[in-house]
Amino acid sequence: MLILRAGICKDKGFTFFELILAIFILSMLAVLAMPRFSDFGEDKVKSESKRVASILRYLYDSATSTKDTFTMKIDFKEGIVIYTCPEGTKVETIKSLYALWLQSKGKVTEGEVTIFFNPFGVSEAMIFHMRGEKSAMAVSMNPLSGRVKIYEE
Repeated sequence: MLILRAGICKDKGFTFFELILAIFILSMLAVLAMPRFSDFGEDKVKSESKRVASILRYLYDSATSTKDTFTMKIDFKEGIVIYTCPEGTKVETIKSLYALWLQSKGKVTEGEVTIFFNPFGVSEAMIFHMRGEKSAMAVSMNPLSGRVKIYEE
């Protein structure tokens, strides 16, 4: 004999809406609880090397295409790179940068260095040396072609 009381359904299970709501709530909790995996499987030095290479390519291309001069200032003490571009001035933190080799000055490891990107490109060859716990990388730039290369040291 089946007795139905008020508030108790004879069907057991969940509605489609209840399942979707439960999945949504669990996914939101997972997003908040999980750590950030932006550099998952990749060394910090490698990602910062890619960022430096991207900035170099961008400044070279912007200077030659707009026929304007842009600057890149490297501050070794603070571990920052400040650069001007068509959108204004930007600041990037690059903590793994420990040395910069310039054709005219040799290896620079302290102080500040300013590089000019003019409509004709860059006036000299340069190599950015990056070092971290796991690896060491270098980013080189050819002044004639504007080609940027990343390699392990």
